[in-house]
Amino acid sequence: MQTFKRYSKRISVRTRSHNSAKYRYYMDNILQNWQDHPGGYIDTHCNIPNILEKCDKSIDEFSNFKDEVISAVHHQEGVHFEGCISVASDNATRDSTVHLMNNENEIYGAFGIHPLYAREYTSASKAHIESLLNLNKVVAYGEIGLDYHRFPPEYNYASPNLQKEIFIDQIQLALKHQLPIIIHTREAEDDTLQIMKSHIPSNWPIHVHCFTDTWELASSLIECFENIYFGFTGVITFKNAKKIKDVVKQIPLKHFLLETDGPYMAPVPFRGSVAHPGHIPTIVDQISLLKNVEKFEVLRIARENTYKMYGI
Repeated sequence: MQTFKRYSKRISVRTRSHNSAKYRYYMDNILQNWQDHPGGYIDTHCNIPNILEKCDKSIDEFSNFKDEVISAVHHQEGVHFEGCISVASDNATRDSTVHLMNNENEIYGAFGIHPLYAREYTSASKAHIESLLNLNKVVAYGEIGLDYHRFPPEYNYASPNLQKEIFIDQIQLALKHQLPIIIHTREAEDDTLQIMKSHIPSNWPIHVHCFTDTWELASSLIECFENIYFGFTGVITFKNAKKIKDVVKQIPLKHFLLETDGPYMAPVPFRGSVAHPGHIPTIVDQISLLKNVEKFEVLRIARENTYKMYGI
C-alpha cells in the first residue's frame, strides 16, 4: 500500500518522518513562535463563505469580520486567531474558497465532496477539484466519508451505497496528490473503519472532524492509524452531550485538533448563533475542564498537532 511521502506543500518537505532535519527545523520555529506569542490557534475546520453569508457579509468583507467579530470575542483572554482552514465540501463554495485563499493570508483551503452530497461528485466536479489540489494554500483533501443519519425523504441525500463508492474514489484522489485526508463520519462506524483500513495507509495524516461517535471507534482508529487526529466542536459544551464529553476525556491530547465546523454548532453560550473561528477559545475552555489540563497547554498541544497534520 502507498505510504505518505510529502509532508507539506507549504514547506516542500518530501518526507513524513518526524526525525527529518527539515521537520525539526520547522517544528522548532513553531515552538519558538509559541514561546514568543503564546495563545495562537488555527480553526482547522470551518466554511468561511457560509459563515460570511449567514452573517450577511460578502466574501470581500472577511478582514473586517475578522477584526470586528472573530478577534473581538476573545480579545481579553490572551489568545489570538492565527488562521483557519476553510473546507469546501460542495460545488457551491469551491470558487469562493479559492478567492479567499488568494486574498486573505489567514485562510487555507481543503476541497472534496461531503458524503451527503455524493451526487455532486460527477466527472466534471472531480476534474475541477483535482485542478485545485496543487494550489499553494491547499492543505488537505476533504471532507469525505460516510453519513448514515436518517433524514426526511425530501432532503434527497445520497444513499449509503453511493456514499461508499464516492468515499473510496476520493480517498484514491487524496493519495494520488499526497494530501492529508479530512474524514466525516456519522452513524456509520463499521463501514467507515472498514473502508479506511482497506484503502488508507496506516501512516497517513487523517483528521476525523466534528467527532461525535463512540470511544470504540476512536480507539480503533488510534490503533490503526499512527497520525490520526480528532476535532471536537461546540457540541462538547451542550448539556445533552455526555457521551462525546466522555470520549473527550479518554482520547489523549496528542490526537486533538481545534475546530468549530462553523457556521454550525456554536458553543454555549453562543448556541443558536453563527459559529465562527472566534469561538475556539470557548471550546478550549471546555476541553481544559474535561481533561483537567490548563487551557494554554491545550492550545499549545493543538497548535503543534495542527502543524503535524497540515504543515501550517
